[in-house]
Amino acid sequence: MQTIAEEEFLRWAARHGLGLDARYPHSAVLQFVWDSESRFWLVPPEPERRPYLLASVLELMDHWHACYVWRHLGRWPDPNSVDVRRTNDVVECRILEGLGVPRGTPRF
Repeated sequence: MQTIAEEEFLRWAARHGLGLDARYPHSAVLQFVWDSESRFWLVPPEPERRPYLLASVLELMDHWHACYVWRHLGRWPDPNSVDVRRTNDVVECRILEGLGVPRGTPRF
């Protein structure tokens, strides 16, 4: 995994029709900035189901060699400090581990 500066990520996102939602300037929510025929997927509220959604999305994609991952505010969680009683946190750490995100990496 290679981290990049937030500004570089946002430039990449803009070239692909994504940008920060102006309605929520302090929340770092990405949205499509032009009309798109892209399909929107609802993230399951149950954390245990999220890996299945990601697996389905990846199966539908063509071959690819790289991806960008955006952390919605803050740092990537450190699996060593996760409360294992919180299923949501445990699932998030497993997903990020699968993506190769180093522990505690800043969001950019």
